Amino acid sequence: GEWDPASVTIIALQFGLSITVLVYVTAHTSGGHINGAVTLGLMAVGKCHPLRAAVYLVAQLVGSIAGAAILDGATYGEAHDFTLDRTGGLGSNGRQNPA
Repeated sequence: GEWDPASVTIIALQFGLSITVLVYVTAHTSGGHINGAVTLGLMAVGKCHPLRAAVYLVAQLVGSIAGAAILDGATYGEAHDFTLDRTGGLGSNGRQNPA
């Protein structure tokens, strides 16, 4: 099927608004270091001390691994005999209209 333009717009707005909220929530604590690219970029231009950047990177990696483990546990059965992922592509971010 083809993508509905309204669905694509809604998905883009959801991603944009979630990143905006995430930065506002973390800005007072970490300065908005929401991923490693932001942290490395700020360190490269001298806005973040290398030791602080290393701590943030470790925390981001640990958080990513924990999030992946939670997602794995939430989408698979006890013995991994079946999957609860009904999208057919874990992490899909949209829906297509039936053809």
